[in-house]
This record gives sequence, C-alpha cells and structure tokens, in this order.
Amino acid sequence: MAATVACVRPLTLSAESFSAPRRTTLYFIRLDLLRTDGITSAIFLSCCYFVFIMASKKGMTPLLATLMLVVLAVGLGVVVMNFGRAQIEVAAQCAVDIGMNVVSLNGKPQLCIDRAKSQLFFIVENGRQLPIEALKIRIIGANDILNGDVPESSVDRLGTVLKYVPYDFAKFGDIRQVRLTPEITLYDQKIVCTEQSLSFETIRDCDT
Repeated sequence: MAATVACVRPLTLSAESFSAPRRTTLYFIRLDLLRTDGITSAIFLSCCYFVFIMASKKGMTPLLATLMLVVLAVGLGVVVMNFGRAQIEVAAQCAVDIGMNVVSLNGKPQLCIDRAKSQLFFIVENGRQLPIEALKIRIIGANDILNGDVPESSVDRLGTVLKYVPYDFAKFGDIRQVRLTPEITLYDQKIVCTEQSLSFETIRDCDT
C-alpha cells in the first residue's frame, strides 16, 4: 500500500499546448508503485478511473479530484488492514517464530517438580522477535488437569523469567505432562500461540 498517495500525479498543461480553449489536466497512474495483491490493485485502479472520469467533467478542479483519490486510497488501506487482522484472528496462528525455550543448565532442562514444597519450577527464555505478554500452563495429572495463567509471567525480547507454580499432588496426582503456551499481542489483539507451546512428559525432581 505504498502507492496510496503517490499513485496519481496531476500534470497541468497550458491551453496553447493542445490548442484547446481551456487548461487540461492529465493523470498518470504509477502502476509500478502498486505493491498490493491483485484484488486490491483492481479496486484501486477502479478508484483511479472513477476519479479520472469525474475530473474530466466540468466543475471539478484537479485539487478536488486529487483529494477524492486520497480519501478513496486511505479508505481502501483501512479495509485491507482490517481484513489482514481478521485473517490472523480467524487462523489463530502466530505470524512469527517467537523462539521461546526452557533454559537448560548442565544439559538439564530447568523444569522440575519440588515435591517437598508441592510446586513446579521452571525457567523460560524468550527469543528476539516479540515480547511474551503472559504464559499459560496446563499440567495433566493422573487424577485431574490443572489449567491456568502463570502470574506475572511476561517476558521481554531476549528476556528470561523464573517461576514457581503450586501443584496439589493429592488432588491432581502424579504429573503426566506439562505444557507452557505463550500469549502475545499482534495488531493490538492478544493471541495464544498454541502451535508454539512447549510440552514435557518426563518431569524430574528438582533435587536430582
């Protein structure tokens, strides 16, 4: 949409140039500046043609014609942006690879269970693309499933967070799986990136 303002350039020629009784305005459509898809380009060219026809009518000045085209181009840009954002919401997919990982120390993933304190411990690091707004956790136990948001779990770009999550062994039973899911903000919309979740089925004790 880099062509929204520059696609039409008015050029005013004198009446003597065409031996015409009045001044003539020509509009050049810069096709090389169109950077949108085929449908958007077709709509935009239709708008350009409409403004050209209107400008050729008596009573419409070149300035008014240009203003009309700018308004149409801005409106088209808003429609395209909203359509792209709606597609992302419907698809519910992250547009970029976040790069979230559980930190490893001495070859051991820093995700373990502290049975004495009945809590899950983990350290998560973020990539360089987008900040993580929050982490969601799912722990599948032998008796029940724990789902929830990890409190104060936002992570900046290239940042790291260390968290403890309470876990009731008597209620949920032994852990079968732990899954951590990032939540990000994209186009002013919060998106849960389930396709970039981290899952662990072998959970070691923290004292080992």
